[in-house]
Amino acid sequence: MVGARKILKQLKSYVPGKPIEEVKRALGLKEVFKLASNENPFPPAYIRKVVLSEIVNINRYPESGCFYLKTELAKKLAVKADELIFGNGSDEIITMAVRAFVGRGDEVIVASPTFLIYEIQSAIQEAKIKKVPLKNYGYDLDAMARAVTRRT
Repeated sequence: MVGARKILKQLKSYVPGKPIEEVKRALGLKEVFKLASNENPFPPAYIRKVVLSEIVNINRYPESGCFYLKTELAKKLAVKADELIFGNGSDEIITMAVRAFVGRGDEVIVASPTFLIYEIQSAIQEAKIKKVPLKNYGYDLDAMARAVTRRT
């Protein structure tokens, strides 16, 4: 029997921020705006309208190829539809890219601090993670370029 990869035991669990309802309850607040996790505190009204109109299909899997979105976006961007990729958030797309291009012993250069998924997925692939500190709150592209080796 094949067990889980040993590297998984070495990973630290991701600790997400508290949900809005928990923050309200813990601090006795009536209104909280969560600015983490790339969440928009003000959802556009048109999205609510579309969601409600599609509620009758909630029991069905969505069309996974995103045909209509891909077709329209390809026109707008003047690219081929098969040059576009869609996922369930940036985590999924980053995970797919790391799994496709990074293997054991490869190096991945990340800013520090950065979006945690880069490090988590690179560690799962058993890559060496090279952290380059931010410079004036932005990427230090020169330092990142200097960190590149043939294993990057």
